Amino acid sequence: MASTNRTSWTNMTVDLLRNNPHVDCKPILKRLVQKTIESGIRFVSQQSKVTEGVRNVRLDAWYYIRQVSEDDVLRALLDSGASSEALRREIQESMGKQQFYHVVIRGNDPNFMPLGVVDGQDVVTNYCCERIDLIHEEVDKYLFDELSDPQALQQAMSDPLFDQMLEYYFRSGDTKHEETLHVVSRFRGGANLLHSCIKEGHLESLRLLLSKYTLENHGHDARWRVLAEPLRPVGQYKITAFHRAVYDGQPQCLQELVLWAQHHSHDITQLRNVEERTMLGDTVKGLSCLELAEQENNLACYNILAPLFSAPTKRNGIDANPREARLALRMIPRVEVATEEGEALRTVELTNFDWCNVLDAVRLLWNGHDEDPGHVLIRIESVAFNSDASEEQLDQLLAKTEGMLAIEANGCMMKSDKTALHCLRVVVGRLNQSEADHLPSGMPQKVHLSSPVANELALEEQANVDAETAKLQSELTRLCGNWPGFLGARNGLISVKQRQRLALSDDCTIHAASFASIYATRLFCFVRHHGFADDDTGLGAWIRQRELMPLARAVFKNFFSHEKLLASEFSNCGRALDPAVVHFLKITLSAWFSTVPQDARENTWSVWGDRLRADHEVMDELASALDKVLDSLLRMWKALDAACQHPKAKSAGAVSIGHLIKACVPEPLMDRLWRTEGRLKKYYPSFFSQQMKPQRVRVSLLSTSTSLRPGTGQPLRAKQQQRHE
Repeated sequence: MASTNRTSWTNMTVDLLRNNPHVDCKPILKRLVQKTIESGIRFVSQQSKVTEGVRNVRLDAWYYIRQVSEDDVLRALLDSGASSEALRREIQESMGKQQFYHVVIRGNDPNFMPLGVVDGQDVVTNYCCERIDLIHEEVDKYLFDELSDPQALQQAMSDPLFDQMLEYYFRSGDTKHEETLHVVSRFRGGANLLHSCIKEGHLESLRLLLSKYTLENHGHDARWRVLAEPLRPVGQYKITAFHRAVYDGQPQCLQELVLWAQHHSHDITQLRNVEERTMLGDTVKGLSCLELAEQENNLACYNILAPLFSAPTKRNGIDANPREARLALRMIPRVEVATEEGEALRTVELTNFDWCNVLDAVRLLWNGHDEDPGHVLIRIESVAFNSDASEEQLDQLLAKTEGMLAIEANGCMMKSDKTALHCLRVVVGRLNQSEADHLPSGMPQKVHLSSPVANELALEEQANVDAETAKLQSELTRLCGNWPGFLGARNGLISVKQRQRLALSDDCTIHAASFASIYATRLFCFVRHHGFADDDTGLGAWIRQRELMPLARAVFKNFFSHEKLLASEFSNCGRALDPAVVHFLKITLSAWFSTVPQDARENTWSVWGDRLRADHEVMDELASALDKVLDSLLRMWKALDAACQHPKAKSAGAVSIGHLIKACVPEPLMDRLWRTEGRLKKYYPSFFSQQMKPQRVRVSLLSTSTSLRPGTGQPLRAKQQQRHE
């Protein structure tokens, strides 16, 4: 991407507008919104901010993007009354050097809003697409990575260019609404700078943040320089910095926070976290930091807070449950039998870190016990393996966990990628059994063994392992669709680093299969984890309908590259969409519908439900969820139809997203996918006209709704540019 003289992440045209004292950039961008919605490509994405109220959820939204022409910018500038000859020449020069991409995030779609109630903000935000990821990299490098060194932090904040970057990032967002401010104090959520200082016990750095980089120091005039917000609750449990210090048993950090609060006359007695919620998400128990200290038996922290709450101190004021002690317990290498809710029933600690010891521990934990295997799982925790698992060992492990909820490896480190390869061989062999039932013999319901690896293989060996892994992942995704009782293998059994290598392959089906292995069993998981509370049939049912939407979000999340767009400066934004997305959707949808009976003459949904072992209520929920995600995929036709035409997508055999969905979704299911069928009829009427008997009718060219372009037979696209269509 081209860059300004000062930065490598900004857009030159936007820089001109923002740095001109006579121009307000935001009204100019706002004038570009309607055309971006009408002519840009769009994707399903999730809004970054969660909703307030009964349930904290991230709503879906439409992400529109287009390349803006020089004429569009100059017209918007003229309409805003801020045009001048000199500024016009500068904009023409800057846009001749660097493309301008406009983004609009649009919510308030009835299909995305709770219960279809359209009461949110329509255009959530709009902005120029820039390399904001570089800002995160710089903040990571100069602040997060140096968090233990207060001098390094101060040096970074004293750098004019670094300060300029923070100011630019702040002003690129909405500066009027507190909840959506672009400030680095909120990077990483609950692991932000302030909370990380407390967790790690960086006392001097904490003092620096509190003394120089809070809102009380800089006010709103330099809001971008705020690095710490002690009173702001973060995360699912609404933890303030005071709660963090108490929970982690950091009395020295808590003392600094209390002194800061007293210095600025802040009352912390009213700060409460969210300790427990009802099934509906309502808060039923919120604790003050004093109550949390008493609950956790961290009495040193309790005694620091007691005077502020007019409470008596406690004797033997020692923190009984500090963070270091909890981490030490959590990091003990062990194997556990646990319930579905996560409660450990029995544990065997490991002293040797090879797979033989793991197998011995599993035998010891399970032999002689009569729990129902369908209600427990085996967890391998915090083991850094000194050897790769052999196929024989993994075969024994899966056989020993037959019928269980899962076999999991959490916080583990595998020796190399050979373990994943051997595991894929065994799992694919199990799934390749000829007599398909509900769950293959010798298999748990989930195989969650993917983990980071400690050692890189030699380049030639790594290439051979990756090549076989790619083939096995394609087989895994194809076969798992035959077994409704198999609920998936985490990350397709491979590490994130190996997936990144596979994505570099010239064969985009390899990239597609590596992601499809994550999504292929999601429909079976939907059926397995069904139902909601009787008093939650409204919002709960709506949330249930969204459980298959990750497939639609994956199109943008996993296959659209801003970096590629900005580096290559395509005039057509759709070229930044990897054509592997077509193979990904075909592989995933084929797996979802592979158990649909092909010979059912009546009531295909009912027969399919029998195959899935799901009652009619669950199948009703499934139909609604499928209809929502398939409809959303069709509404991305502008981007996905172009991807289907890419030479690398030709082997998928789909000329459009409509064609792909018609090929993957059995026709008898369409009678309950009314949104999907309606969308297909609207966007691809030729699919349905071919099924009708030819009739002689008189058609007026003045009244027809089809395009006169030869060979298209498509409806006029103007109709698809209606509100939210």
